[in-house]
Amino acid sequence: MEFALEAGLIDHNPVRDVKKISSKSEGFHTWTVAEVAAFEARHPIGTMARLAMDLFLYTGLRRSSPSY
Repeated sequence: MEFALEAGLIDHNPVRDVKKISSKSEGFHTWTVAEVAAFEARHPIGTMARLAMDLFLYTGLRRSSPSY
C-alpha cells in the first residue's frame, strides 16, 4: 500500500491501522528425501496423487510460514 500511496494511485493507506495477526505456528514440515521416495513408491506415475505431488515439488510451489 505504501507503493500505491507514493505512486499517487491512492490518497490514503487504508491498512495503516490494521493490527498484525500473531501466529504461534512453527510452520510446515518439509518432507525428507525418504518421505518423497516413499510417496513415489506408493503412488506410481499416472495417478492423480503423483501428478499433484510432482506439480508441487517440481514447479516451485510450496507452503511456508509468513516471515514478517
